[in-house]
Order: sequence, then C-alpha cells, then structure tokens
Amino acid sequence: MSNRSQRERLAAPTFPTSMSLGAIVLAGVLSVITSRVVNAEPQWPAWVPAMRQVAATGSGEAGVLLNVGDSISYSMAYFAPLQWIDRETAPCEVFAAETTLNAFINPACYRWKGPEHGNASGKTAAWGLQHLDHWIETHRPQLAVVMFGTNDIRRDTLERHTRHLRQLIERCLEQGVVVILTTIPPMDGHDDQVAEAVAAQRRIAAELNVPLIDFYAHVMNRRGEDWNGKLPQFDGFETWQAPTLIAQDGVHLSNPDRWRGDFSEAGLCRNGNTLRNYLTLLAVAEVIEVVFERQSPSVTTGQILGANPPPPENLPAVATPDGAASTSVEPPIPGRRCSACGPLPGRL
Repeated sequence: MSNRSQRERLAAPTFPTSMSLGAIVLAGVLSVITSRVVNAEPQWPAWVPAMRQVAATGSGEAGVLLNVGDSISYSMAYFAPLQWIDRETAPCEVFAAETTLNAFINPACYRWKGPEHGNASGKTAAWGLQHLDHWIETHRPQLAVVMFGTNDIRRDTLERHTRHLRQLIERCLEQGVVVILTTIPPMDGHDDQVAEAVAAQRRIAAELNVPLIDFYAHVMNRRGEDWNGKLPQFDGFETWQAPTLIAQDGVHLSNPDRWRGDFSEAGLCRNGNTLRNYLTLLAVAEVIEVVFERQSPSVTTGQILGANPPPPENLPAVATPDGAASTSVEPPIPGRRCSACGPLPGRL
C-alpha cells in the first residue's frame, strides 16, 4: 500500500451480504439515494478509468516519465529540483507525494532536458508532434507531462495549435502513454490569446479524458492582479527575482532565490517555478497511485487536477507595501535545496 493510504480516499458504499427483509428494503432506498447523488456529482473523475485503460495497453519502461514542452519545461528550475526536496520542512502533502514519486520514477528522468528528451526553448505543439514517435521509441515512457502553447499563440493560429496539441495527446494515448496536460501561464501583452488557448486546452483534456493541471487558473487564483513581473512595482528586481509568478520578461516563470523550494503558500505565491513544481509533484503522485497502483482518487484531487480549481484558503498578503518593491533579496531558507545546489548523496 502506498504511503498515501493514510489519506482519506473516495470509496463506494458497501452493504452486508446477509440482511433481513427490512434491511434489504432500507438498503435499496439508500442505494437509490446514493445513486442519485453519485449521478448528480460523480465521485471519480472521468480520467481515472480512461487512463487506467491506456496504462493497461502500454509497454513502457517502468518509471519513465517525459516532460514534453517548450522553455518553461526545458528550464532546470522545473522538475529537476523535485529530487532535492527538504523532507524535514516540506508540508505533509509534499512529503507524501515525494515518497510516491521517488518510489516510481527512474531517477534519470529528473535531468532529462533538451530536444532529445522532449523539451526545448522556442518550441510548439507542432514540433512536439513531429518528434513524439522518436521520443516514445527511444525512452519508452509510461507517463508524459505536456505543456505547449506559449510559442504557438505568438507564431501560429489557435486552430493549428489546438489541432496539433490534440493529435500529440491522441498519439501518446494510442501508444499506451498516460498524459497529464498542463495549461499555459498568463503572458504579458497576450491576455486574450492566452485565455483562448487555455480554454482550448481545457476542452482537449475534457474530450480526451486526460488529467489536467490548470496552471493558468492556479496562477490567477494566487496573483490575479499582479502575476506579471513587468509591472512597475517589480522594477528593482533582476529578471528571475521578481517576487511574483511570472518573471520580468513577462513570459517565463519567476524563480526568486528566497522562495525556491518553499512549498508553503507564501512560496507558492511568489515563485512561479516552485508553484509549477508543487502542482506537478502532487498531480504526478496522484496519477501514479490512482492509475498505476489502482487506488481510489484522493478526496483532494480536485484541488490540483481539473479545470478552474478552487482558490487556496488562507492566501498570504502579497501586495508590495506602498506599491514599491524592495530590491533586497533574502538568502534561501537554510536547509532548502535548489537546482543550483547539486544532488543529495545517492541521487543524480
């Protein structure tokens, strides 16, 4: 049983095998009521049976995961730091998910960066579709986390992006690769185009029954008014150090030293790569347990996976006092590790 067996999980009601007539009648009434409730609001997301069926047809190598995407996935600030989580200070859900991921994943996957591994700067869904068969043949993945769109909407049409992304995901599923789709983050100067692309990505996930990390929504839930590092209040910071979720170039995820690997809500509101790492970690762990280990879904799965997730509770105050950003950068939290620190003993 996985470490997350500690968590409450969704289960169907059961009844004793031996009942009196009255008990049977009561059970029948309860069954009707339960059926109505379940039909009104299904407990299990549609991706659960769909991805279990995909996994059952797959012939990938155990523990192989690909991150397929553009520079936002190519960055060493994304995914690679998950091998250096400080277990002593990590929140409980991060500790549990990290344990699940490390028990499953081939450790080499943490450092699979570059076009030979499915990710590179400036790329689009069309590029991913063109090379996908080669990556699957070479790496034989069981699971792929996919994010494209930031470059597509600046260079191509929404229609072509949608078609290429759908074909890429369909080809993964046809070859037995379970997919987690991630929506793109907001981008300076492209509000309408991003919103349209995100809506298309949500539709693809719903129509193909694949789990979705709605990264766009998670960003907007936390920093809906000031996600953009190009805003005047962040002028005093270096490109990656702006304490919001998008860096000063208005495109890529921020990575301020102070909140690298800080999975508290304070860190998740101020470091874009930390937020994406957190969401990807919890999503991948949930898919491992539900799809590959065939556990029932966590009761909290809707907080991470699915379109338009609810905003987190007890968000910290993140507004910069008096509208002016401090240029001082606090040192990283003692004991935390980041992609610049190198691997811990026994890891890559």
